[in-house]
Amino acid sequence: MMYKVLFSETNTCYVTGDGFGGTEKKLGTVDTPEQCTTLVKTQEPTANGATFTKGEGTCAAEFGMTGSNSNADYLSCLFEGKVTP
Repeated sequence: MMYKVLFSETNTCYVTGDGFGGTEKKLGTVDTPEQCTTLVKTQEPTANGATFTKGEGTCAAEFGMTGSNSNADYLSCLFEGKVTP
């Protein structure tokens, strides 16, 4: 499956905030946001985004994600479309 991943000005698809819209499924703990993206794409190929919890390393798959809020405890990545802060 091909993914269209958005990148921010820091050359990562992650932006500050918790993904919203639809539902999420916690998948486990990882060390980096990039590892979270890989975990989501591998375990939940129908997800359209990922959320990584800073400090904890919790990784969640996002289903029906439409944007991201401003919660600085999280980083989120929308695989398709545009993240709306």
